[in-house]
Amino acid sequence: TCLKYGDESQRNMIATELKGKIVELAKNRYSCFLVIKLFKYCVNWRQSFFAELSGHMRKLLSHKVLPSFHYKMDH
Repeated sequence: TCLKYGDESQRNMIATELKGKIVELAKNRYSCFLVIKLFKYCVNWRQSFFAELSGHMRKLLSHKVLPSFHYKMDH
């Protein structure tokens, strides 16, 4: 809710706190939705988040949560 309705400074604060934890969040059944919201609402942080995920794509591709994560990112 804070990501969706908060202002830019609140989003930046949340993104700063979660930086470095994106891979672990993306693996979790429920927190992957938070990662999707981060990509959607924290536009200035997307490149940083993609950089975190890039080194772990092989592991994430075999993870059971990724298909739903990938589907949500496309829609």
